[in-house]
Amino acid sequence: MKRKTGRCVLILLVTAISSSFYHFTPDTGKDYSEFRLRKVAESPGFLKAPDYWADSVLMSLSMEERIAQMIMVAAYSDHNKENEQEVKELIQTYNIGGLIFFHGSPYHQAGLTNIYQSIAKTPLCIAMDAEWGIGMRLDSTISYPRQMMLGASRNEKFIYEMGSQIAEQLSRIGVHINFAPVADVNNNPENPVINSRSFGEDRANVTSKSLLYMRGMQDNGIMAVAKHFPGHGDTDIDSHADLPVISHSFSRLDSLELFPFKELINSGISGIMTAHLQIPAIDSLDGIPSSLSRIVIDSLLKGELGFNGLVFTDAMSMKGITNYFLPEEAVEKAVLAGNDILVMPGDVRLAIKTISGMIRDGIISEGEINSRCQKILLAKFWMGLSEYKPVDLQNINNDLNKDEYRLLERKLIESSLTVLSNKNGLLPFRRLDTLSIASVSFGDPGDSTFQKSLNLYTTVRQYHIQEGAKYVWDSILNEISNCNIVIANLHSNDRRAGTQYGIANDMIELIDLLSKFRNVVLNVFANPYILDRFEDPDRFSAIVVSYENSDIVQDLSAQMMFGAFGASGMLPVSVGRWNALLSGQEVQGINRLKYSIPLEAGMNRKILEQIDDTISVSIACQAMPGCQVMVVRNGIVIMNKAYGHHEYNGVRKVKTTDLYDLASVTKAGATVPAIMKLYDEGILDIREKISAYLPDLKSTNKRN
Repeated sequence: MKRKTGRCVLILLVTAISSSFYHFTPDTGKDYSEFRLRKVAESPGFLKAPDYWADSVLMSLSMEERIAQMIMVAAYSDHNKENEQEVKELIQTYNIGGLIFFHGSPYHQAGLTNIYQSIAKTPLCIAMDAEWGIGMRLDSTISYPRQMMLGASRNEKFIYEMGSQIAEQLSRIGVHINFAPVADVNNNPENPVINSRSFGEDRANVTSKSLLYMRGMQDNGIMAVAKHFPGHGDTDIDSHADLPVISHSFSRLDSLELFPFKELINSGISGIMTAHLQIPAIDSLDGIPSSLSRIVIDSLLKGELGFNGLVFTDAMSMKGITNYFLPEEAVEKAVLAGNDILVMPGDVRLAIKTISGMIRDGIISEGEINSRCQKILLAKFWMGLSEYKPVDLQNINNDLNKDEYRLLERKLIESSLTVLSNKNGLLPFRRLDTLSIASVSFGDPGDSTFQKSLNLYTTVRQYHIQEGAKYVWDSILNEISNCNIVIANLHSNDRRAGTQYGIANDMIELIDLLSKFRNVVLNVFANPYILDRFEDPDRFSAIVVSYENSDIVQDLSAQMMFGAFGASGMLPVSVGRWNALLSGQEVQGINRLKYSIPLEAGMNRKILEQIDDTISVSIACQAMPGCQVMVVRNGIVIMNKAYGHHEYNGVRKVKTTDLYDLASVTKAGATVPAIMKLYDEGILDIREKISAYLPDLKSTNKRN
């Protein structure tokens, strides 16, 4: 049953808050002298913009429209016509302030943005949750690694570059705000909602990487919004489903959870998103979420920490709010708490009516609403909305998939791969002629990219185990009995502790059993917290944490194991006997061929595409039935492709794994390029007889 609170009680609450402004101080005995230095926090850049445009727009708006500027609603670009019509009506009827886009396609989202902006009286600020890039929400776009994987990287310059690239991609589709970085310190393995979205459990690591991510975006015109204040990392309840309670002392919260937010504020972050959490050490009023608490937002965030940027609620449609408050009650509390923007408050008409009633009844002043509206308009000026231009829809998909983006994605993954143990320097695999290797995938249904990439270097036997498939185990054990190395690959996209991270106990038991009898290399393409479920990790010959189960991660992890490049990642969270940022061995590459994209080798992809045309013509005119083309530059394979068939009858297709007789290939492969070069240099005349250049042939049947 939902509670109802009368306005007279709310007035009393305001009075109570003002009398206990620093009510949490006596509980901690903390010296606040350093803490209060946050008063000199760097102001966000948008507040330094000239205010003439914001002032003129503010004067043109009615009070209801000024209130509406504080509201942001959900929009979808997945051909949801009902949502599209609803958003249009909200823009035209109320002049709402902004939209947050969710799943769909980049082309359709950009097109909808143009439509929505064209009917808006006041330009809309457009936001997205793009924590690991716009691929988090949109198809056909780049997804960089999640923050936990990035927490393992020692190369922090890549994090700034990622922020810059994400800003460029967001700008390309008309987005101004990214609800990122996640500045939560994830120190609870049971956390169902933050977990892999955090840079880890070390506050300094979370802070430094959050700062770089923020700067990369804000230096390139995208507003960064750190979340989820005052820290959602130590919860075992998802605030989408209920209201989590954090019972730590304020001293602990100040030293850990608040630490990244303080530094981000001090460095000029533009936005903060508040979390739906109950934190008695800050606000002891029973059942008040931090997102609706004036003590958390007005007293702590704005007062003590000196933050004067935009404060966003987390989505007010989440059950951490809706399970406990009526919509109008939640709106009242959110506004009184000090939030500038209400994200997805539900009934927009009701929200505007509620805030208008608060002004009428003297609960909040017109001046306060005007101040928040002006701050939003200043941000819109900083976003370039005073001179809005529609999004150019031409080549949008190509622009969002530049080779530079793909290359950085690979570098981020490479720098994050973590080797936790490596007995006798087993990795990278060296004497391949002495190794008989089997790969057993647990949780992957078919030929994985990882197993295909292993076979680029040597012949590896492939096996697959699904949940409940123990009945095939004996036959697999028998088949791999003569292998001296077994790679056990653990695959899962499930990052939730409550579902055992998507890996059933019988799979863990089989891997444990295997490690008793074989040299097992464990590779975890899953949440690293899963390592805590193994019986004796010391039995493994090597342990690699690859963090994610995407094709590109699988490919690069296989290449690292064969020495195409090294590994230097450090585990960003504590698991079992491994401590955060203290666990991870540096493994050197051994200059084996690396497989990558042309840009990494300094080549133009478009030039290589001409090879396809040449081969197609050659096969069509029967110059050859088929072939394999491999292009290698600077030790990097940038093309490895099969064309056509082995014979003209078209029965057997050419594969990239086919082996060719190099002795025969060499006759043409070595001689032709040499003659071409000599001809280009004017040294050789191709119309001359060969004996003119090789006199010893004059006395043979090759003289002519």
